[in-house]
Amino acid sequence: MKPIIVMAQHRWTSGKAGVWGAMAVLAAALSLPADQPPSQPAAEKKAGTLKKQSEHSMFEGPHRLKPQREVFAEDARAHWLTVLETLSEENLSNPSRKYKMALAKERYKHLPPQKIIEALQVKQGMTIVDVGASAGFFTIPLARALHGSGMVYATDIDPPMIDLLRKRAETEKLKNVVPVLVRGGDCDPFYRDKSFDLIFMSSLYEYLLDPVPYMRELGQSLKNTGRMVLIHPKVLWQFEPEDFYNFPAIFDNLHAKGDSHPLFQRMAPELKTYILSRQHQSSAGIPPKYADLFAQALNKTSDDPRFFGELTADAEQRRALGSYAVSSRLQQFTLTARWIYYAHHELFHPPYQVVTEEDRVAVRMMNKCLLVPLFVGHPFFEGYIFPRGVIVSDREIVRKMGQAGFSLLRRHDFLNYFHLLEFVRAPG
Repeated sequence: MKPIIVMAQHRWTSGKAGVWGAMAVLAAALSLPADQPPSQPAAEKKAGTLKKQSEHSMFEGPHRLKPQREVFAEDARAHWLTVLETLSEENLSNPSRKYKMALAKERYKHLPPQKIIEALQVKQGMTIVDVGASAGFFTIPLARALHGSGMVYATDIDPPMIDLLRKRAETEKLKNVVPVLVRGGDCDPFYRDKSFDLIFMSSLYEYLLDPVPYMRELGQSLKNTGRMVLIHPKVLWQFEPEDFYNFPAIFDNLHAKGDSHPLFQRMAPELKTYILSRQHQSSAGIPPKYADLFAQALNKTSDDPRFFGELTADAEQRRALGSYAVSSRLQQFTLTARWIYYAHHELFHPPYQVVTEEDRVAVRMMNKCLLVPLFVGHPFFEGYIFPRGVIVSDREIVRKMGQAGFSLLRRHDFLNYFHLLEFVRAPG
């Protein structure tokens, strides 16, 4: 569990949409009025939240999103308070489940520890802290890279995870791993008494209530020649063929929808013919070129503001999308899509003017919220690509880190779904 699991203050502005300052949850597009508290405690509203999600579904056709923003703010904030409370209870009551999720094979594929550590040029004798270490996904590889020298401190606010990490280090006979239980809410005093060559944070930034003071205080424990490393989910990422682990089922689904489905209009004719003629049902398997063409079709669709209107024009499709609101596994996609539409609805109707970078982010996030549940269905996307924190651009991270007294040393671009950023303390 990360040091601060809270809703984060964030502002996402667009000259066309005029989005207000917000309590952003899950993605920067989820804008809530910061000065309006929920009218009821989250626990009391839990039962009514799912009902409201269906009543106020955005998937009833163009321009039918009627409720005022205060209603949405109250509803969504209560929902996410409940989600976070449930998440905390699940972690504490079932640590083995969290342990397995943190070390899932999908995470190794998209966040290869060895490749990342090599890129960071970790050397023997270093003193490293893995902040928000969880089950030690990076802690253990970092310790191995030191070859018995140096030290890796693994901090977390979750006692069960600290216990599991300690047992794992003992099992692997790593004497240079020190699990440390720290408090949440602010920078723990533990860090002030140490001096690190490398401060490592993976998927933590999105959970910080106010990253500037936290990073500024944490940076005081960095050596003059030390580095701060952040791994953070990308806002604009590309689908890859390996993201789809059941192509026959996906193509069967598309075949059943017929060639009028808007995705067919965005795919290569060769792929369209392959699906509609049911060649994918051959026992020979799906040829790689069709997997590539399908990923290309989804990437093309992700940037098209017309897709939302075309997809929701079909009554059956609207019902399917609306059902996401009452599925605990898919709620995050629905809420994200609703709030993007509410803040930027003009992007998804004629004349479809995508002008700014914020516009492009809104369109791509909206379309991915529609495409991932329909065609991917992969747990990695639910837990890591759409986390419950705040997703901001790398430019915003660099700006905030600058306010905290850091300058960007380098960025690594070999991860498809994550930013890998290195910072050093700014001169003076």
